[in-house]
Amino acid sequence: MASSTTMASKEVRRRFLRRLEAWTRVSGGTLDKTMHSKGEPPKVVITSEQRRGHHVTLVSELQAYVLDPYQTARELQAICGATANVEEEALKSGAQRRVVCVQGLWDRTIAEWLGTRHGLPERCVDNRAALKGGSHSQKKDKKATNVRRN
Repeated sequence: MASSTTMASKEVRRRFLRRLEAWTRVSGGTLDKTMHSKGEPPKVVITSEQRRGHHVTLVSELQAYVLDPYQTARELQAICGATANVEEEALKSGAQRRVVCVQGLWDRTIAEWLGTRHGLPERCVDNRAALKGGSHSQKKDKKATNVRRN
């Protein structure tokens, strides 16, 4: 007697999907064309450091979403009411990476701004400053009060 070689359609579908590779489609915002990338979506990284005794918030990996770091620095300077500039860091491969540096702890404000202004979902923003906790993340919601708007 021969054994049955049938399989439930749910099981066939599950096995088929398990073999496929994950791809991410990114569109909208400042992108001219839809971008496809293998695996998880790229993330904008927000970190905080202490430099010369002062806290700074760093925003990197903006090129993944075609965000101009100089324009981003200008907008964050107006929103945060703090100095923001672009620094170039040399990677091990010899390539240059541009990082936006904002004076003070503004990680939550920047993450919220990336979502509202550029439409980035929360899973595309890696707020490492908030994970550090303690004295390296934004304590409360702040508004820039030293900026005049015409």
